[in-house]
This record gives sequence, structure tokens and C-alpha cells, in this order.
Amino acid sequence: MKCYRIGRDPDINDIVIGDSTETMSRQHAELTVARDGRLFYADTGSANGSFRADGDHWVPLERDYVGNHETLKLGEYKISVTALRGLVPMQPDQTPRPPDPPPLTQAPEPSAESGVDDPHVIKGPVTWDDEGGGYTGGTKGSGK
Repeated sequence: MKCYRIGRDPDINDIVIGDSTETMSRQHAELTVARDGRLFYADTGSANGSFRADGDHWVPLERDYVGNHETLKLGEYKISVTALRGLVPMQPDQTPRPPDPPPLTQAPEPSAESGVDDPHVIKGPVTWDDEGGGYTGGTKGSGK
């Protein structure tokens, strides 16, 4: 489990939100990521409270699990849980997940009648190289 403090003050919070409404407390709430991935939100006695959207209404939120699809109001500052999660600082020992490699498509083998060794055709096994950021292996035609 990891607990993140949320508020306006960068000296005491893990998730710092510059609230132009100034209705968010210096240290407003905590967001705990449970071992199973669920998120637990707890208001820490903020001056203007925390709320969750319930249709067209705002319901007070003191301590409860929240879902990614929800919108929260911290004082008068509104933020989605998904956006709040995006503000969670990366741990020093974490490295960003590399982007998914682009899809690989192989052109069909050239026909025997063409007599052309198509330079756009990749022959043989091809793999994605995370370090190099590209595909390796396979051979291209010579274009003759």
C-alpha cells in the first residue's frame, strides 16, 4: 500500500494541486493505493471538505473507496479520479513503461512471375528491440 497526501502546499504533499479557487486546503486529503489496486480517499479535516459527484449533486466524502470513473470536488476544485491518479509521483525505483511497439505488418512474398525482389518485403523473423526502439531481424529485398 502507498499513501499520497493531496493539497496546495508542495512542502507537505505528494500530489500538489495549484488551486486558483484557494478553497483546497494546504493539506486536504490522502489517496491510498491498496495492494489490490483499489483507491481509498480520506479527507484530512480540510476547511472546505471533499465531495463526490452523484448525478447532478455533490455528496460529502470523508473516507471511502473511489473509482476511476468518479469526479471529486476538493473545496471548489473539481478533478476526476483518473486525473488525480495521473498526478501520483513516480517512485525513484520505477521506470516508465516503454510505449507499445507499432504494429508490424509483413508484405506478401513477391510472386515468382514478377522477378522483382521487392525492397519493402521483410523476410524472416522480426522482433521489437526495447532499447533500440525499433525492429530487428529479418531481411529486406534488394529491389532487383
